[in-house]
Amino acid sequence: MKIRPGDFDAVVIGAGPVGCVAALAQARAGAQVLLLEANPHAARRLAGEWLHPLGLSVLHELGLDPSENSRFDSGHGFAIFPDDGSTPVVLPYASGARGWSGEHFALVETLRVAASSHPDVVYLPGARATGINGQCVSFQQSHSRSEERLTVDQVIAADGRSSCGRAALGLSTDRVTLSRMAGLRLHTREMPFEGYGHIFLSGPGPMLAYRITEEEVRLCLDVPLRASASPGTLFEAYGPSLPKSLRPSFEAALHSGNISWAVNQARARYHHGRPGLALVGDAVGFHHPLTAAGMTFGMVDASTLVHATDFERWRHSRECGTRVAELLSGALYEIFASDTASAAAIRARIYELWRCDPRERERTMRFLAGEDHRLSNFSRSFLKVAGPALLRLGARAARSGDPKGTAEVAREIGRRIRWLTNGAYGRGEPAVMSSPMLSLTVTSRQELEATPAGPAIQRGADALIAQQWSSEGEPSDTGTDSGDFGSWEGEVVWCPMLAAQYVMLQFLIGVEITPERRARLILHFERTRLSSGLWGLHETFGPLSLRDDTGVRRGEIARRRVERSRYSRPRRSSFVAKAS
Repeated sequence: MKIRPGDFDAVVIGAGPVGCVAALAQARAGAQVLLLEANPHAARRLAGEWLHPLGLSVLHELGLDPSENSRFDSGHGFAIFPDDGSTPVVLPYASGARGWSGEHFALVETLRVAASSHPDVVYLPGARATGINGQCVSFQQSHSRSEERLTVDQVIAADGRSSCGRAALGLSTDRVTLSRMAGLRLHTREMPFEGYGHIFLSGPGPMLAYRITEEEVRLCLDVPLRASASPGTLFEAYGPSLPKSLRPSFEAALHSGNISWAVNQARARYHHGRPGLALVGDAVGFHHPLTAAGMTFGMVDASTLVHATDFERWRHSRECGTRVAELLSGALYEIFASDTASAAAIRARIYELWRCDPRERERTMRFLAGEDHRLSNFSRSFLKVAGPALLRLGARAARSGDPKGTAEVAREIGRRIRWLTNGAYGRGEPAVMSSPMLSLTVTSRQELEATPAGPAIQRGADALIAQQWSSEGEPSDTGTDSGDFGSWEGEVVWCPMLAAQYVMLQFLIGVEITPERRARLILHFERTRLSSGLWGLHETFGPLSLRDDTGVRRGEIARRRVERSRYSRPRRSSFVAKAS
């Protein structure tokens, strides 16, 4: 299609969910809009699939309802499954509000059809923006070798993290990489809390699950950057944290090998552009998707821009409107993903407040949904959680006669207060704003080499004790501290191969296994057995793919031997005899 100068009032770069909303909002206000999309197939990637009520209301204002043809329930709120094994905490949206969840590609296609069907929107798939100079946008269509230029009154950059708009403004595209995200489609009609997003916190990283079709659930695993990503490792690491009803479909999804991957990154929402060139959505900034607020932020950016008569006032309103939700997102991810003693103490305090105080549950969801963006309210809630938790941790260190531990808690309190202050006033580096602990966890090579082993071992032991014991120092009454899988929380989870080798070694050297340990080993073999009847003996073997008869025989022999009440002392092998 040949574009003629003077035909358009606005150019929107990027036809994802936010770009389509921006184009429709501008067209409904009377503008002639050109919508450019460089890669239409990118909509099939792992991306936003949850809208908070505020984002859904934007679509309703445009006459769109993504749930119109849905035959499943969604968007009621979130159900949190604590890492201490206690009963889940359900957090519904305030005042019965509803959000939405569904497949990203289906949402994008719906919005693109709506945008391209509007008489005042021209949609150009395969058209890549190559530069912005003032109000002149340069772009190239896929079927043409020549570059076209168009001068308009309003340019809206909705083209994501590596935005052409950011480059034109001279803004950095740097971001902090937090972790990886593995996305799977689970074929199941069963969810513990149907209509809710589910957050599971007892794995190596948080997991988020929500329904995307009547028969499918999206499961997103937060995978640490240096962790193995093989299907077998993912199953062994994350499977025990899922409800039993979801484990078979999780195992089947891993076995299929159909895993979508994305990188979890963060960049604070500091810059919204200039008059005539506005940044919206991820082009402004982004954070960890645990709180699923990205699409909602972007859609509200786009819908409010069209009514703005003063750019600076719009920019200020968007910074104020998203800062609390952004701070909450960074804080929750750090607290839920970190294994430090302070994070464990704060997690326990959060669970306590959510269970006992319905006002805190409602307040949390208002912060998360962007309904309450008052920093004073968020600061009070943050200090109400972090203050008692850290003071309790400090008092415990003082009682145990650990001055270094007490001093560390005092420094931790100071760090979190500085993080809150910097975030509230838009100061500091994006990394600090996005996650209060990044400044502690990102360490240079020289610092690592200079770190003595003793304090590191002590910190690891403290973190283990914090996970094994409740906040008051008493054993947990949930029955899950001494794990259902034959391990303790925070310790190494032994794979069946190691347990099998242990049993066979005890048999070879004639040492009887005590009844208590024998029962634990049998439980371990039962719980780690895959649905195929086999065991995964190495992280490179995925579920259901193990066909090593020797390995299977070894596991079965070990299981049978450990069930015997007593062992006869065998004849010593030659190498044992030589060793003796």
